[in-house]
Amino acid sequence: MTGGRSGTWIRYAVVWMLAAAGVYGLTAMEARREKALSAVRRTTYSAAPGGYKALYLWWKEMGIPVQRWEKSFCRLPPQDRVLLVAEPEIGPGPGELGCLEAWVAHGGTLVLVTRPPNVLLERFGLKPARRISSASPEKLPPVFQPGPYIRGVRRIDPEARWRLSSCLPETVFHARDAAGGIIAVIPKGKGRVIAFPDPSVFSNRRLRERDHSRLALNLLATHLTGGKGILLVDEYHHGYGRATSVFGHLARSRAMGPMVQLIQAGMVLWGALGRRFGPPRPLAKRKARSSMQYIAAMARLYKKAGARDLALDAVIRRVASDAERLQVHTDRDLMKALEAARARRGREMSDRDLLKAVRRLYGALGRARGETVPGFPVRPPSPSHPS
Repeated sequence: MTGGRSGTWIRYAVVWMLAAAGVYGLTAMEARREKALSAVRRTTYSAAPGGYKALYLWWKEMGIPVQRWEKSFCRLPPQDRVLLVAEPEIGPGPGELGCLEAWVAHGGTLVLVTRPPNVLLERFGLKPARRISSASPEKLPPVFQPGPYIRGVRRIDPEARWRLSSCLPETVFHARDAAGGIIAVIPKGKGRVIAFPDPSVFSNRRLRERDHSRLALNLLATHLTGGKGILLVDEYHHGYGRATSVFGHLARSRAMGPMVQLIQAGMVLWGALGRRFGPPRPLAKRKARSSMQYIAAMARLYKKAGARDLALDAVIRRVASDAERLQVHTDRDLMKALEAARARRGREMSDRDLLKAVRRLYGALGRARGETVPGFPVRPPSPSHPS
């Protein structure tokens, strides 16, 4: 890692503090966004004005068998009769539409309370009619067709500016106005699909207005006769029952993209500081010079300066030191060679004379050790040599 140790850790601390501040800011923004959206989420867990918690608790008090459904459409039990899907926030997954259609065909009642266009409405042949504005003179009280779904209902006030239409001849509109259908019923096999285009009518804020509570009771409890079946309220497509881990929650969060970018920026910084991602490698070692280079350099220096006496003196000291280390310093021939070499110092000497003197010294040292020296006869050790 490059740079000082303290400076490196300071940089890391600054980077992670900035990252933590960024994540905190993203979390706060998402929490504020969720709080703003909670007012219009059509879920039985929400007590906000747009939630459905009041409707759910009202059914509980009336003794209606109601249960929150937090699983896929493919796991719907066949014995349950009614399923309420109120403005889902998450679309159906692969195969869910087919499973839902099969469940309805086997006798289930699907109540879709959502604004068109929606993939669930389109699956059962419903599409949006023309849109009307709040100031349009076409906004007139709806016309009702007699049937079990509008029993006791005289006044409803849908706020949504969407209406329903269908090209299927079997579709029956039990309530409609000049803009299109409001309550649509489509038979499907042994079951049926009931569609209502305004989810706000059954919200906590508007449930007690007009005859909205009576309409909700008619649409959802009509087919729960004889104590059979359970009324299921879909919460799976509002996000409940899906996030089984922290990563699963983050993967659907808006903060996922910025967090990935922060991680990538941190990795770039990590690499810029010199952090290796592989095994450590040893530091490069400076190659040392060999002893022969020093010897050659000293020889060139002595030769260039003409300091033959210094060279001879260095050889004498080296031979004497080796003789003492090898315990042959008492050898007569070696002692004579050393005395002759010392006497040679101070006299005029050529390179050839220096070479001969050095050879005599090393020859005497070799004979004292009992070695064969080229150019010198082999001599047995003298009596003074320790055996």
